[in-house]
This record gives sequence, structure tokens and C-alpha cells, in this order.
Amino acid sequence: MPRTIGCLAICLGLLTPLTPTLARDVTLFVTADTHYGDALAGPYNPVQIQALNGLPGWPYPDALGTVDTPRGVIVAGDLTDEGLQEQWEEFVTNYGLTGADGLLDYPVFEGRGNHDKRNGGLPVKNGVISRHGSLTYSWDWDDVHIVCLDVIVTPSVCSWLIADLATVPPHRPVILWHHYGFDSYSLDAWTDEELDAYEDAIRGHNVVAIFNGHNHLSSQYTWRGCDVYSPGAPALPVLAQSFAVVRLTDDQMLVAEYEWTAGGGAWTGGSWAWSHTKPLNPPGLVSLSISAVNCQVTLDPPPVDPNQPRYPVDTEVTLHAVPNSFMSFVHWLVYDPNYPGDNNAPPALIDANTSITVALDNDLYVEAVCKCGATPASLPLPLLATLCALPLLRPKQ
Repeated sequence: MPRTIGCLAICLGLLTPLTPTLARDVTLFVTADTHYGDALAGPYNPVQIQALNGLPGWPYPDALGTVDTPRGVIVAGDLTDEGLQEQWEEFVTNYGLTGADGLLDYPVFEGRGNHDKRNGGLPVKNGVISRHGSLTYSWDWDDVHIVCLDVIVTPSVCSWLIADLATVPPHRPVILWHHYGFDSYSLDAWTDEELDAYEDAIRGHNVVAIFNGHNHLSSQYTWRGCDVYSPGAPALPVLAQSFAVVRLTDDQMLVAEYEWTAGGGAWTGGSWAWSHTKPLNPPGLVSLSISAVNCQVTLDPPPVDPNQPRYPVDTEVTLHAVPNSFMSFVHWLVYDPNYPGDNNAPPALIDANTSITVALDNDLYVEAVCKCGATPASLPLPLLATLCALPLLRPKQ
């Protein structure tokens, strides 16, 4: 029977220690409310596209590096003003899809807004489905899970979201976006039941940001514990003509607002007041260190990122040792949470079960030990002795 051992945090290294790398580095831009067909809005979109194309290489405020080429651009609804075919075609012509078929240099991920549903809304509805497979869709950049939730999270959209997030481990960063927000410009579009169901659907997931459009204003606020961002829009020059620049690395997210004009653009002081860095890993994530001698170790569930493995506190992880050729499993060694660096406490010796299950409530360092001695009936002992003498197979002393 597997043994269950209490522990708190986890750092994983199989066979040899893993060198830390920047496992996550994702830049994206977010805009909304392009309103093609509106005489005051449509003409400004080429100016915004020029600003989007020209921003990589610019330094961030506060000496936080420079803007990388984005993986893509999110457009959070109201692509058109009246939902008409010619307006949709103008959006497609300007923004493109792949970064090579329009004025914009990057892939585009759009969703509908309330204006896109006017006049029956079929051109925009059919267009989004044709380009992305559905009105609700998701994708991954590195380990960041990004989800388009259409105009608003209706009961059917919420059911889809629950199924989508069921495939995402709880510690992975999640970005959600839809057209309506939760501020005074949008709140009356929601029912209390929709808001409660949405909150329930995302509970337990590492939602690092929600983006919305609709209000044409740049702002940052909090809804039920989640950070929400409105990126501004190209719609009207009297409002915020801006877009959001987002960068997610191993341990933080930066959100900055870039305000543009026909003559150029800048990070504005007002935007930088709400832009900020924030930790990406929720409280309670833990790390497991593993060493394997003459064997391989598999984990169930596996960490999403083997270079930076983390699990929520109290996750039960089953470790299974698979001996290398001509080896047999001997035992597990479990060290105290301060190992290495604390040489006072000896490891606990665990019996010879090849699988153990650990409940991760503390730092843990585990070693799986195998030695030469697996002797198939047909294998001559002299040959076994020769194989055991090879450097790659020699047991650790």
C-alpha cells in the first residue's frame, strides 16, 4: 500500500537538478470597441494599428525592460457599429487574422459586443465562428490559459467555461475576457444569477486578469477579488484612445496602458497609476524536490511546468519509481523540509513500495534509490556483474 506523507512546498529535479529557466514570458495587447461603421470611430483604427505595430522595442515605465513582440492582439467586442456585413469586412481588412493578411502585424483574437448583435448580427457571428471555431474559445501561450467569453457570461457560456477550466490545473494563470464589464457602464446588463454563477465557475482557479470593453474608458477595478481591466478604445478622441500592454513572466504580471494619437503616443501618468506588477502564483503553492538514483520517477498529477513545478497546498501526488535496466527498487528516502542545508536530521526510510503518495503541506525532498540486482532468469550472473560495473549503471555510494 502506498504511504501518505505530510509536506508543504515543492521543487522538482529528476535525475539531475533542473536549472531554472524563464518558463513563461508572454506579451499581448488588448483593445476593444473598434466600431467600424461609426463615422467618428472607424477612421481612428488605422492610427491605432500603426501604434500597435510600432510599440515593440519601446521601454516600459520605471525601467521594467522593453516591450516584446506580442503573441497576439485581443479585441474585446463591438467590432462593428451596426453588425453589418460591410462593417465586418472592414474590420477583417484592417486587423486581419494571422498577422500577415491585414494592416496589423500580429495575430488577432476577437469577440463580439452588443453592437455586433444589431440587425440580427449574423455577419459578425458567422465571421467569428469561421475564424476561431466558436463564439467562445480558448488557447494557451506557454502555460497561460486565455479564454474568450463572447459578449457576457450567460448560463450557456458559463457551462462551457466550467468544462473548459476543468482541463486547466488550478495553479496555471488564467486570463478571461468578454465585452461587458462589471462597472456602472455594464452592470445592468448582468443578472445577479449570472454574476454568482460566473464567480462559482472561476473559484479555485488562478484568474490573474479579466479584460472587458464597452465603456471606451481606460480603468482598473476589482470584481469579487479579481483584477479587471478596461483597455480604452479607438472609438472617440474625447475618450481614452489607448490599449493595454500585458506581460506575464515566471512570477509577475505587468499591465501598462499606452495612449496613442495621430502624432505619436506615450505611457500616461494616469494609466501608470493603475498599471502594476502583481504575483502570478496564488498563495499556497508548494514545491517538491526529487532525486532518482538508477531509476526514473513519474508524478501523478504531473506538474504543468517541469522547470518550475508547483502544486496547491495539500495536493496529493503519487510518485512512482521505475528502475533502470538491470536495477531493482530499494527504498524511498524522505528528508525534512529544510534539506539540503540542514544536515542535522536524517531522512526517514520508507519501505520498498515502488509508489508512494505525498500530501504536500510542507517543503519536501524525496530520493528514490535503486541498485543493481534485477536478475532475469535468463541473464547469466557474470554478465550481470559486468553490466553493474558500467559507470552509467553503477549505484550511487
